Amino acid sequence: RIPDTIILHNFPTTWYYWAPVPKPDPEGEYSDDELLNSGDDDSPRAEAKGGTKKDAGTRRARKWKKRRIYGEIREKGGKCLEKSIILKTFSALQNSPSCDTIATWMQKEADGAYSVQFFNHEELAVFLNGQHTGLLQSFVLPGSEYNEVLQAVWSPKICHVNKRINRWKLSDRAHARFEKAITYEGATHYTEEAVIAPTTAGKVKEV
Repeated sequence: RIPDTIILHNFPTTWYYWAPVPKPDPEGEYSDDELLNSGDDDSPRAEAKGGTKKDAGTRRARKWKKRRIYGEIREKGGKCLEKSIILKTFSALQNSPSCDTIATWMQKEADGAYSVQFFNHEELAVFLNGQHTGLLQSFVLPGSEYNEVLQAVWSPKICHVNKRINRWKLSDRAHARFEKAITYEGATHYTEEAVIAPTTAGKVKEV
């Protein structure tokens, strides 16, 4: 799943977003072919294919594959890319009373490095009136009071998952928006390395 992401080349050109799709019923999570090949100890489909209950159990251990993707990335354009709609949508996606950050902007600088900015409603409105080239994303609230990000570095043979968490609460009014929202994009003194739950790291590696 990705946050709403808008590509800008002077002006907004494409909007990518995550669209949930209907979750299938338990029977629908498997194709007919998977059910016939995997079977269940009590499955009439497995027996109907000429196998015994024991054979069905063997096939089940080999073929049981659950479908777990219940959404897809889609894109939209045209009138959806009007500034007023972008501002309204991003504000609605993040409406926490304790955090007014609603968007993240990333762009490539002349020296090849990437910079990042964080906007509230008013700042995003001003930003959209100009011409920019880069990536605009809706800000996703973390599961705690501190902003945190998982980073996955992978190759065909190995995957390392790391996590950094900001030192200041997103609701902390004593610090600037950048200081309390930045993670991997900023200097290390803004954040600290955090422990990742094995189940979380496992899910990232599955992707």
